[in-house]
Amino acid sequence: MNEKEIFMANVNNSLPLAQKLNQLEDEMEQLSEEIERKKKFGCLWAMALGFSALMAILGVVAILAYGLKGFTSMLFFFAIASPPVILLVLRLKRIITCKTKIQELERNIANIQGDISLALLPTEYRTGSCLNAIIGYAQNGRADTLKEALNILENEMHQQRMESAAAVGAYIGAQQGRN
Repeated sequence: MNEKEIFMANVNNSLPLAQKLNQLEDEMEQLSEEIERKKKFGCLWAMALGFSALMAILGVVAILAYGLKGFTSMLFFFAIASPPVILLVLRLKRIITCKTKIQELERNIANIQGDISLALLPTEYRTGSCLNAIIGYAQNGRADTLKEALNILENEMHQQRMESAAAVGAYIGAQQGRN
């Protein structure tokens, strides 16, 4: 087998791994975004929890002021106060669940990245997006060897970084022009 055939065989063997890596990385990104959304604590949450605290205090005051006669008032105040607290607890519980799932996904990704099929590939290129790019270069005939594929990938990544930097520079320039 020549170098191109070996490269194509390795590419074909790594295709299922690339798909699995993409799936795991996408799931991890979705969970991270969900965590960020759940962490946001806006004015509405602050008001709801403040209201809950006020209702809980009124419930305690009712029981202290009226003894057992105030028990029904206390239950009423606590019933009003509890939903925001329960929602906050559920929100925090979901964040913990997401973080646990992300740790599990990270372990699965590390296991896939350590797979023998990817041994010829340098570790920094063992991501779903890099693998898919390399597979694409091989299938489209843009690269006949791993070295060629990595060079194309590096050039494209550099181009993306330059375009991103130019876009950020243009945005900053536009913002400064407005001031």
